[in-house]
Amino acid sequence: MSTLALLLVLVLTCSASSAQRVQSKFHTDSATVSVTVIVDWFGSGNFTTVQQAIDWAPTNNNQWIRIHVKAGTYTEQVSIPQNKPYILLEGEGRKTIIQSGGHGSVRGTSTFTVNADNFVASRITFKVEQSSH
Repeated sequence: MSTLALLLVLVLTCSASSAQRVQSKFHTDSATVSVTVIVDWFGSGNFTTVQQAIDWAPTNNNQWIRIHVKAGTYTEQVSIPQNKPYILLEGEGRKTIIQSGGHGSVRGTSTFTVNADNFVASRITFKVEQSSH
């Protein structure tokens, strides 16, 4: 059990270090963004789900697209395929949450999957909700 705890601490430390390096190299305010779309589950944006916005992004895009996600809880599984690069997913802080639906076990279920190059997420929370059976 102590080996597992040590491994978890090591993974979290490496993840935090990587996130700091990426954040210091990419500043969302200074990035050249070709278009910004808004996701708002209340319906006042361009899309009501994050996946709809991802699906809308052009295939094999070579310019940054900002997907601004309004505050709220988005219960969906999001997948960014390899042919959808240059996506900047930007939330409004802690109150912007993407969570899985909580159906079945956590194993084999991802709340958020990125297979594309050049992806940045900022000011957004990813959560895995597991139902208790």
